[in-house]
Order: sequence, then C-alpha cells, then structure tokens
Amino acid sequence: MLSGKKTCLFFCADLNEYFVPKKEIDNGKFIRNPEKPSRLKFVLNYLQEHFQAIQPSEFGEEHILKVHSESYFNYLVKKSQEVEDEYLPEVFFIDPIFDTGTPIKKEAFLAAKRAVDVVLSATKYALEQRVMTYALTRPPGHHAMVNYGGGYCYFNNVAVAARYLEEEGMRVAILDLDFHHGNGTQDIFYKDPKVLYVSIHGDPRKFYPWFSGYETECGEGNAYGTNLNIPLPENADVNIYVEALKKAVQKLKDFKPDAL
Repeated sequence: MLSGKKTCLFFCADLNEYFVPKKEIDNGKFIRNPEKPSRLKFVLNYLQEHFQAIQPSEFGEEHILKVHSESYFNYLVKKSQEVEDEYLPEVFFIDPIFDTGTPIKKEAFLAAKRAVDVVLSATKYALEQRVMTYALTRPPGHHAMVNYGGGYCYFNNVAVAARYLEEEGMRVAILDLDFHHGNGTQDIFYKDPKVLYVSIHGDPRKFYPWFSGYETECGEGNAYGTNLNIPLPENADVNIYVEALKKAVQKLKDFKPDAL
C-alpha cells in the first residue's frame, strides 16, 4: 500500500462464489470447513458503498514461482486436476500441506491463482498510480510457505506482491494483523533483509499455528531484526493491543519502507 488520495478495491466475485471447501479434520473428527464465500460478502458490501471497485488483471505463473517451489506449485496443479470432489491431504510427509484443514478441490489452484492476480493487480495499480489500494481475496495466503500450503492457504499472495515490489527496487514492510501468526510469510522472508515482517497475533503457545510466531524469531543472517513477532496473551484487552500496535508502528518507521 503506497500513500495516496483514495483507495481502490480489487475483487474477483465469481471465484469467491465458486470455491467452497466442504470439510476439514479437527481433533480427529470431520467438521464443516468454515472457509466460505459469506466471509467476504459482508466486507464487500461495505466497501462497494464507499470505494471504487476495479477488476483485476491476469498475471503469469512466474510470479508465484518466485515465492513457492516448483515442486509445490506442480503438486497443487496436479491435485486440482485429479480430484473429483474434495481431497483431504495426508499431512505426515506425504502431501505438502501441513495441516488437516486445507482440502483440495478442483477449483483450488485456479482460486488461489486468481487471489494472487487480485493482490498483484492492487500492487501494480498502487505502484503506477501512487494511490492506496485494498485487495479483498479468497482463499487467503499468509500461512502458505515456500514448500507447503496450510491454514486454508495455497499460495502466499502477499508474499508474491512483496517480491514484485522488491524487484522494483523497493524496501517492503508487511504488517500482519490476523489473529493467527502468518508462518508462511515469515518462512518466505526470514533470510531477506529487504522485507520487514511484523505480526501481532495470539500467543502460539495457545493458538494456531503453534510452531511459529514466537518473540525469539527475529530473522536470520543479515536479515536478523527484520522479523518482529508480537504475540498477545490469551486475556489481552484493548490497552495491551494498543501498546502492541505502537511497537509495530515504531518498527515500521525505523525500517523506512518504500511500500507497506
């Protein structure tokens, strides 16, 4: 997001309606998958009343391959083509999906690819027009790692956008305010000194994804200090959150990014 005069909304409604996972496994039981079109409809209805909607463009697959491995990319293409209804991945070193909540349907690859298109369209428009943009996408992306999907995420669309800006010579900062830590975004940029990742999220000792999101994870090598995790305690109130946000904003200011 670049500083500018107005916000433009990018959204791909047809695939949002079309991509509807049915189930997932939680604590050893099949339950209804909560990742559904209605999650976006409430936000979309509000945005359409206040901001200009712009149709996204299509981008080449090479942008995704600058973030995700070719083996993982090809896996998602192949599985999406093969599945008849819905496939729940084998998570124990068989399929490159790290949890049991990310089923693959025929529409999975195309929906994830179009989500990337939406974010890249917003990024390109912001870069060219110098305005702030908002990309409303589904499926989400911040849990998707270099070699793995998970957390309802297939391609890390924000990471693809950050890489796009990085190749334009920009210092990029990502502020992640989702309740769950964006382990995928951290994984992708953990050794990259030109991209700052800041996340405010529920304490991973209590909440998903459990294996990442701790304060001790600060980046690696010459990227040390470009990863800031601010986990919130289970009983965090608004005052605790405001203090966390102040800490995040100060980190962003110190980094002096060209794009957020």
